Amino acid sequence: RDLKLDNIMMDANMNVKIRDFGLAAELQYDGERKRTICGTPNYIAPEIIEGSREGHSYEVDVWAFGV
Repeated sequence: RDLKLDNIMMDANMNVKIRDFGLAAELQYDGERKRTICGTPNYIAPEIIEGSREGHSYEVDVWAFGV
């Protein structure tokens, strides 16, 4: 969970490439939520920091990309 602008690249044809999958997490089924706290501090979504009981999913990646 370390999606941030530093990890987004573009090739010569302007195709978006994502790099650095060191903290990647694969969701196994629809509705699955993670409870891990990891990532670059300035890009971590509030629900990760707060440690909600419900966990987090794709929305934290959207947050990190938009910060």
